[in-house]
Amino acid sequence: MKKMKRMLATFLCIVFITQPVLAADVFYDSKVTESQVLQEIENGVAEVIDEVIDISTITQQQLDEDAGLRSLVNRLPNINEKKTNSGSNTGNIYTTTVTTSSGDIVKYYSTPCFYIKVTDVGKTGSSNFTSSMDMINSTTLNGQEVKGWKGYITYKNIVAEIGCGYNTEFTSLVSVDGTHSGSGAMKAVMYAVIAVSGYSTVNSIIDGFLELRKLSSGSVTRYSIAKDNVRALSAEFTGVLNDENDKAIIESSVSAEENLALTKANAVARWTYDIYHGLGAPRPSATKSYTVTTQYNVG
Repeated sequence: MKKMKRMLATFLCIVFITQPVLAADVFYDSKVTESQVLQEIENGVAEVIDEVIDISTITQQQLDEDAGLRSLVNRLPNINEKKTNSGSNTGNIYTTTVTTSSGDIVKYYSTPCFYIKVTDVGKTGSSNFTSSMDMINSTTLNGQEVKGWKGYITYKNIVAEIGCGYNTEFTSLVSVDGTHSGSGAMKAVMYAVIAVSGYSTVNSIIDGFLELRKLSSGSVTRYSIAKDNVRALSAEFTGVLNDENDKAIIESSVSAEENLALTKANAVARWTYDIYHGLGAPRPSATKSYTVTTQYNVG
């Protein structure tokens, strides 16, 4: 009987050891605070490594080992879902890994997300064209997700360009809005006057962005555009994105130029931004651009 008990105890021990353990199931007894981590970064005490992760390369093992990374990936929009009138896209996952003097490991994750929404355009009247940029953040301490810490990675010098497709043009106002720091103003509004008969494919609309020229300077939130075949618009934002609740928005209205049969048109938005690792970083680590597209009905 004693021999059987020893064998059973050995078996249970083996089973327990070989069971996979997720990061979310592990409790790390660490008393390091957010302010202490930031202070060590500022004083040059902590080891800091900035990286960029291509979302398509993330493995299941990485997700199992880091609850914060898993949380971020689970909240990303489904960019493969094709919809009329709306679309989404995401950038890479930007990370900063901090190893403190106490040996604690903090990982800051951030991914920018981009959206576009265009309502169908009738033969008369106008419809809304909106594009926005926000971000998804997460932070882990020793593989365990922590809540309430401020975002570390910041997006600045944000520029949005939007272009409408076949048989439509922007009319009336272009405006910017958002909840990001310094929101409610844009540095400049630009526009391109393009022939209605061209610039219908996604690539040709993007090429049309090359023709954008400055229309006004100073900080404004709304600008009235003349009705003269405006097919592309752009705005440079004064604010920055840092917190997960931050958002930058550009909006205008589109109208049909000619009374033609019902057809589909392409809509494109391109967002360009500088990435800063750390709120006080003196210079950006990179400048990136991403496009987001959809289609809408005209006629």
